[in-house]
Amino acid sequence: MLKRILKYSHWQLSRLVKALDRDSKKYHDDSVQFQKLMAANTERVFEQMYADPQLLQHYLVKSRLDFYRLVASKVADLFTGDKVGAACVDIGCGTGHLLAELRKSGFGGRLVGLDSATAAGDQVRSHGANLEFYPGYLSDQKWRKEFDLVLCTEVLEHCDYPAEIVREMIQVTKTGGMIAITVPDGRNDTWEGHIHFWSPESFKLFIEGFQINATFDYFENTNFCMLHC
Repeated sequence: MLKRILKYSHWQLSRLVKALDRDSKKYHDDSVQFQKLMAANTERVFEQMYADPQLLQHYLVKSRLDFYRLVASKVADLFTGDKVGAACVDIGCGTGHLLAELRKSGFGGRLVGLDSATAAGDQVRSHGANLEFYPGYLSDQKWRKEFDLVLCTEVLEHCDYPAEIVREMIQVTKTGGMIAITVPDGRNDTWEGHIHFWSPESFKLFIEGFQINATFDYFENTNFCMLHC
């Protein structure tokens, strides 16, 4: 009897291992397809990705979610204003995870997400953290000196004219407010969908060109700065 039980258990375990192998292979294959799709770096692709749960699982991997938590923590530590009442906008907010992490870190005021992909709005609102969402570009908005904190993380490397976007961010930031920007380290960034590749040195020169006091940091292959407006 024991022999029959062990034989049956081994058969069940073998079935489970084979199923896991198939799932693992499918996940890997889907991930490869996701990378190929996203390399196109078009607005249509991002619109498609934010609307598709299957694609989102390959976008919202643990390392990306950890990155949002780390950036939110750094911003919260460096922000010199009143977090409880600060108004904040995230340019290219994507799924809104960074805004949600800011809410958890004590930012109690108005938190706004802006993204060119309309489908991102459903993801932003799904956090249930009283987050606003606006589709479109910063240049479309009539905001002027409206926000205490402006975020732009992992966005500028995708854009044709990043300097224009930084100038627009400065325009919507209140006097005494701050702007947080991150871009990948161009020396290690090999993703073909990106347009710009900043090393820590070239990123510092790029930011210093706006002649605004800035704090720089570097972590996990990421260039980080806080502009003090």
